[in-house]
Amino acid sequence: MRTVILLFILVQVIFASTFPKINTWANLAWCPPPDKCHNDALAPTDNLVLIDLFDQSYLIDSLKLEGTQFICYFSAGTYEDWRSDKGEFPMGSLYGKMKDWKGESWIDVTKWEDFKPVMQARIDLGVKAGCHGFEFDNVDFYDNEYKKLYTKELLKKKQIEYNTWLADSVHAKNKFAFLKNAVDLIAKLVDVFDGAINESCHQYKECDTYLPFTNADKPVLATEYKGKFNKICKKAEKLKFHQLVFDKAHKGHWKSCP
Repeated sequence: MRTVILLFILVQVIFASTFPKINTWANLAWCPPPDKCHNDALAPTDNLVLIDLFDQSYLIDSLKLEGTQFICYFSAGTYEDWRSDKGEFPMGSLYGKMKDWKGESWIDVTKWEDFKPVMQARIDLGVKAGCHGFEFDNVDFYDNEYKKLYTKELLKKKQIEYNTWLADSVHAKNKFAFLKNAVDLIAKLVDVFDGAINESCHQYKECDTYLPFTNADKPVLATEYKGKFNKICKKAEKLKFHQLVFDKAHKGHWKSCP
């Protein structure tokens, strides 16, 4: 028992420190629909790269970038019928199809312990591939439950339980955990995660909700799809965000704020 306690304390000490300093970063994992992601070359200053766990983890070895942090993306809140592990999901945990995303269905977060083995296997896959951390997408079922089967209070409680388990599972492997969106839960989860990733907080006027992360010297990787580049960058600088902008003005590629 003493050994277990000491190991737990050691993990907590390791992740009490802030994430390594980010110069600039690249997002190769995802982009807004209906655009197709471009395989842009990395900038010399990029020392953090988002990649897809299933499709791009080979880049960790092939690029051989010493000192670069590879954060591996996977959807922790949905079932995707094109993934290699689709057969491992308990069908009773599937909630219903996602709007606008063909082949993808929400997972019922109230049943998160039923699909925990699938997510643990994904984390183990990423650890074996050499991922330095993980980005968990779609961890906001509480804000997307459309059949009105549950109360919002119950869903938030279960979402916090599940998201905390994800972060703890990653920390147990000495890896970093990034919270994706789920802005209503930041106050409850800022101490659990090592950083945050956001989509469109400028557009939806939600950027200030990330102050708990930046005040704790934890990185916020922000992405924006619409708006004026200079205006977004000015706001991002004030908030201490690491900001990327993706819009038609920049020909469908991510552009980094200075």
